[in-house]
Amino acid sequence: MKRLNKNEALDYLAKYHDVTQKYYQDKAKHNYFFAFDDGKVIEFIRPPISKTLYYNDEYEAPSTKLDGFIAYNLNDNFRPRYSIERWLEDERSLEKIGCCVGGHSRKMWIANFYGKDSDIYDLQTRIPQECQAPNKLEDYQYFVRYLTDEEQSEVINAYWSMEEDYKKRLASYYKRYGEKVTTSGYWANR
Repeated sequence: MKRLNKNEALDYLAKYHDVTQKYYQDKAKHNYFFAFDDGKVIEFIRPPISKTLYYNDEYEAPSTKLDGFIAYNLNDNFRPRYSIERWLEDERSLEKIGCCVGGHSRKMWIANFYGKDSDIYDLQTRIPQECQAPNKLEDYQYFVRYLTDEEQSEVINAYWSMEEDYKKRLASYYKRYGEKVTTSGYWANR
């Protein structure tokens, strides 16, 4: 698996889109593109940065200091977006106690939700609700293929690398705009 740089991503997108549009130039510049050996490309969308930290007002407000800001953004904007850490937790549960939360796929897989002409494939770590029956994932209309163990390992390493990049981005943002970081409570159970 190889990470595509901006120019390589633009070249790849040019096969399917008019890359003179700013949207595709920004997409190639900011998002993470990874090409597998068979030519399939997955994209990890660059997570946003939240400067307002929302919280349930029945609990203590999150810290607006650097560590609290980074932890909030990681948990709110980064980790749920990719669900790779959840996949790793489920794998540990399977090894330790022999079971895990429903919907776990033992192998990561790629899907094509936008048709055969789509240029970007989606990385999946869960089994969709309609595919819960055994041996059904291969029949799922969007299923493309399972990742090999080596590819899974490379995806996990890329994930940790993206997390480090995101932490650096957050620290840089905080250094510049830290005085604008605020908290906002909401009524969760009323």
